[in-house]
Amino acid sequence: PDMKQKAWECFLRFEYRFGSPFLFAEVMKRAILACGIVTPIEFALRLYSEDRSFAEREALVNGLVKRSKDRLATAFLKIEFLVQWREWLDKDLEMRKIVEEKVFLLMEQLLKSLPPKNHIQSIQKYALLEYKYGNFAYARRNFENILKKVPDRIEVLTAYVEAEIKHTQDADYVRSLYERMTSIKTNLKLMQNLFKKYVEFEELFGSPESVECVKAKSQRCFFDYLSSRSAVV
Repeated sequence: PDMKQKAWECFLRFEYRFGSPFLFAEVMKRAILACGIVTPIEFALRLYSEDRSFAEREALVNGLVKRSKDRLATAFLKIEFLVQWREWLDKDLEMRKIVEEKVFLLMEQLLKSLPPKNHIQSIQKYALLEYKYGNFAYARRNFENILKKVPDRIEVLTAYVEAEIKHTQDADYVRSLYERMTSIKTNLKLMQNLFKKYVEFEELFGSPESVECVKAKSQRCFFDYLSSRSAVV
């Protein structure tokens, strides 16, 4: 963040810790005028999350959604708030179910409000939120739903792999995704890049044997690619 934003964040943190709700609200108004609406609200949500102040956070998010012209950004703020809340509820299964229903309803409303060309990006963003808060089953389900519609979208699979490595480090699962990616017919440059990343992954999480196995597959794929190009010529 720039210096102006950092200064307002310090001011907000000070009033949150030592001031009154009225003074905090007044500083928030000034911060929104200075920095725009989303950034100060995101910072305030982080402050509230430190104390798990659910009621205050929900009121803040609801107010933001009503006031903001950036419906997409504010909708995801609300979805993130609910996803985080759901994970904090832990053993309160009844309340978790209620929050889950809210999340699904919000996503459904959001997708209906967006043109179809934006659906994949929005579902992927939601899946990444689920990774962030530890619900890997929901995250994977959403990525798989995307890939049922567009199985050859390398950029979706790349985001999927990166999220798995960052949040789960489930080597077998990541390996299965790399196998899917490297089986997709694509151009030579992209193929080289995919295999380079696959080899780097195996060097970190696999064994010398698995590294050699990936290198051997890459050679076969390059040979098949060159053979197919020669046949066309």
